[in-house]
Amino acid sequence: MCELFAMSAGQHYTAQDYLPRFADKARDNMSGWGIGFFREGQVHIEKSCEGIYEGDLVHDSFRRLARVIGSRIIISHIRCPNAGHQLESMAQPLSDHFLDHHWLFSFTGSSSTGHGYDSPRPLMRERLLAARVFEFIRDGLEAHLAASPEQGIYQALALTSSGSARQLEGGFKEAAALMDQASARAMSGGLELWTSGFVLCANISACRHRGDLGTAAEWSDAAARWCRRNDLGYFPGLCRLHEAETLALRGDYQAAVAEIEPAIEELRAAMPRFECDGLQELGEIRRRQGDLGAAAEVFERAIERGGDAMPGLALLRLDQGRAGVALSLVREALSETGGVRLGAGRTEILPVAVRAAVEVGELDYAKEALAELGALAERLAPELEPEITGEFRAGDIRHCYADTGAAREALGFESSVSLEAGLPELAAWVAGQTVDERGDAALADLRSRGLVG
Repeated sequence: MCELFAMSAGQHYTAQDYLPRFADKARDNMSGWGIGFFREGQVHIEKSCEGIYEGDLVHDSFRRLARVIGSRIIISHIRCPNAGHQLESMAQPLSDHFLDHHWLFSFTGSSSTGHGYDSPRPLMRERLLAARVFEFIRDGLEAHLAASPEQGIYQALALTSSGSARQLEGGFKEAAALMDQASARAMSGGLELWTSGFVLCANISACRHRGDLGTAAEWSDAAARWCRRNDLGYFPGLCRLHEAETLALRGDYQAAVAEIEPAIEELRAAMPRFECDGLQELGEIRRRQGDLGAAAEVFERAIERGGDAMPGLALLRLDQGRAGVALSLVREALSETGGVRLGAGRTEILPVAVRAAVEVGELDYAKEALAELGALAERLAPELEPEITGEFRAGDIRHCYADTGAAREALGFESSVSLEAGLPELAAWVAGQTVDERGDAALADLRSRGLVG
């Protein structure tokens, strides 16, 4: 692990005894340090991007700071050289004020999904896993107390931290249940408007990043109805972006663009860290519409503003016949430090990795990506198991695939709607149908006629 962390709490401490010894554990540190403590109920943080040691001696400024700090709670953090930066702003600990408390936070470790979390209220624009984890816990704690106001803050903190840890580890169902409960309370009118909007927006973001697009769309619709009921129009930026994403999933690209373009402007003004998310969604819509030039231009703008334009950029390269480039992009996105990445979750990247690997003939990598995708699906919905009977209907073709090659050669046929563009329209049509489930009856009828075996 590249970070070192120390904490003291419970009685009044002075730092001059333990901090120099702590510093000795990171003698080769080159990436900075931070010390946070409380004084008269206020948080104080000292940070530096300088090394702690000058030769064999602890830096004078660090030693002087250790002498003057006295507090019941002291959190200190040292980053080692392979952390990859020397920016004071990226040093820990971090702080925030919410729920009428001042909070100090530091994090060491890795997460397969932590970097992918987009909070409606980001602590910082820089890419720092600790900030994303802090936001995740803070937002979950606020949502938990919104759903269960009778609980004390420390009871809620314990439950939220446990649930947050499970989602960061891939245990999505517990976190989903908590967020759904909080969102239902928000919809019922039991919370202040801002709190309700925040909870709904956070839930939609969480759904998207764990790959649960259906639930994300349902809560996006609910949020739109809630906004109209409270005469709010839309919450700035992110909520409008979520509505655009839902419209795009249903194939209504014209309406999606009408929402997303003002959303980008709102995000640029109010929440600039998320502007690239809006640009990435707009680029993906242009790609699905078949306007590859416009998609490339928008993805480039997203990258200029700090995004990676994934998975849309990799899909664009596939559309351009550049499968090798697409595979390089998804490899890089999936192999970042600790298996984490900013922006789209791994559930959105892995299908593209499978497709790109198959197209260039790297079947072993395709199998690896598919296995990870299957493991994620198992954690998302372990109760959904296929029923494999080993039976077949008389006359069934065991393996078949659609190929329009003969029609193209004989008749000059070319499809006017791509599979990716047509599937959302099909999904929207299916969603509006009334289903009369008669599968068991049909199977019983086939058995009675001796047509299944």
